[in-house]
Amino acid sequence: MRLEKAAIIIRVLHEEPTFSEIFHSHLLTRTTLVEEDLVHQLFNSSEKRLARALLLLANFGKESRPEPVIAKVQNIFQISLD
Repeated sequence: MRLEKAAIIIRVLHEEPTFSEIFHSHLLTRTTLVEEDLVHQLFNSSEKRLARALLLLANFGKESRPEPVIAKVQNIFQISLD
């Protein structure tokens, strides 16, 4: 079964140039991010790694606007804050 799936993927990559380009671009992007994460983990302190992770989560430096995340707070916590 696994070989059949691999054969299908290889066939699609050969027959669909647009899909192939997008797939290769995605793989290169992911590989680059993994390598960057590994370098940061090896050479930076835990505080710097945390800051980098938070910036990545916030899409800092990207063209798109940050999306606010509003957490739902239970009534128990709201009462204790008053």
